[in-house]
Amino acid sequence: MWHPVAQGNYWRPGWQDAPANDLAGPLVRIRCKSSYSEAQAKALIQLVSNELARGLECSSDSNFIVLDRVEAGQLLARGNIWPGDEKGAVPITLTPVAFVRNDRADLSDDFWGDVVSELELNTSVVPSHSLEGLESFSHAEVVFSFHRVAGKPLSLNLRSPRGLAHLPPIGVLSQRVKDRPNWLGVSRCEILARNGTSLTVRGLDAIDGSPVLDIKPWMDAFGPRQKTIEPSWVSEVMQDYYGVARPSREGVGTSRSLGMLRRFFRSLPFRWPAYSKEDAEILLRTPHIL
Repeated sequence: MWHPVAQGNYWRPGWQDAPANDLAGPLVRIRCKSSYSEAQAKALIQLVSNELARGLECSSDSNFIVLDRVEAGQLLARGNIWPGDEKGAVPITLTPVAFVRNDRADLSDDFWGDVVSELELNTSVVPSHSLEGLESFSHAEVVFSFHRVAGKPLSLNLRSPRGLAHLPPIGVLSQRVKDRPNWLGVSRCEILARNGTSLTVRGLDAIDGSPVLDIKPWMDAFGPRQKTIEPSWVSEVMQDYYGVARPSREGVGTSRSLGMLRRFFRSLPFRWPAYSKEDAEILLRTPHIL
């Protein structure tokens, strides 16, 4: 960006009045690592200013230089992402191993108990046989991304769970709110069936399209080995979380019973009528829609 500039952009008094042939210095923006010390930053600014003054035959005092410090993962240099120093955070790249398919699009907190989802493998990342054997477990643990809110500005101030004023303000890592660093969700859900490269589950609190980062079988040995303790407010905010009487959304005229039937048939890994004993058993194992 060169002189003249509009007020409200990078600007300082007197520049707009300079004659057209005045060799006023350029406006320069420098980006450097946040690990640079103040002395290093000043030396960098002085070096750039001197070189510009020499090459453009203008006074170094006429140069206007802005310096931005960037964190690890924000700066691209020589084709690579700067990994940061020993004290900085190293960026982690994650690729979804599957995607959630269901009819849940709203981000409301409650009534996940009757939500049936298909976890469709991303076979470009994991082999098609990666789910083999998972159907012998009753439950799975799923790590997924809150992709609809990921990347949005975060407020990490103390806040009351569910925004309920009568509950005590607590930190973001003391609750399971979706607006959190890295926007990751962890959920345990019931396994209904496996069909090749997809897994049918119930009670997964992830909306349609959610990228799945990992799927693990739930093993009792990995549960808490001591008695669990939790604050009294947890029972209040979780009262309807896994409820099945989800009210109809405003503007949707379909009855609850028809909506449940639609979710059921969308979740089936086959088309009616059942063509095998295994297919029929899957149908019989899903009494929640009857």
